[in-house]
Amino acid sequence: MTKQVGHFELHLIEAIAINSERQAYYRQQTQGKSKWLSWLLIWSERMTLALARYFDKSARPFNERGIAVVEADFVSMADIKPVETAPIYQGIATAAQRKQVLMWLKQLQKQAKPALKQGNYQQVADLTAQVLQQLHDYEQQTACHYAMTIHLLESLGFAALHAVQYIEQDAQVESLCRRLVAIQVLLLTGGIFYDRLAQPCHAQGAGILLNDVPVIPFLPEYHALKSHPSTPVVDHSGLLN
Repeated sequence: MTKQVGHFELHLIEAIAINSERQAYYRQQTQGKSKWLSWLLIWSERMTLALARYFDKSARPFNERGIAVVEADFVSMADIKPVETAPIYQGIATAAQRKQVLMWLKQLQKQAKPALKQGNYQQVADLTAQVLQQLHDYEQQTACHYAMTIHLLESLGFAALHAVQYIEQDAQVESLCRRLVAIQVLLLTGGIFYDRLAQPCHAQGAGILLNDVPVIPFLPEYHALKSHPSTPVVDHSGLLN
């Protein structure tokens, strides 16, 4: 019997393959500066595989009934940027700048936790959209990329936004949605460490992280729903992130 690989697990398998394939190029471009970050990315993705299998297995009964929880909460790795793509910004954040970003993330965590307890996933999406816009503006202001932090925020917002729609389809999915969103809220501040390691590589023209994660269309879906709240936007074709 062939083992069924779920969407979350497949995303990680693809990410491990991409980071493994690209690490030599980045190491050459940065005179070895990227080596530790590449190793950390691959290690953390491998460590997350068991968690991914758990979520895929938990989602399967709902997926079989047409509720795309987990299945549609990830986007394809196919459209990541070519490895040679240079970063737009080449700045390295100061301690004060990192502290500012961390403060926004911790405030989001603080506000998201009671919203989750109340089952208010729309509020989590609203809060995430606000912080994402702040961070996009801050990247431009400071000429520093926060690729991993933005990726984590987009993923959180995507899951929260979709949870509203899944629960409308079947209230029993709420527990799974809560677990999926809660784990992402918990891990949110971890992106800053990866970004801190990536920025010196960006200063040397290597787009590590920037080129290696897909853009998650959270903000376009979020604004589409705000403009047309009755229009469902969850793609049930089974996308990956």
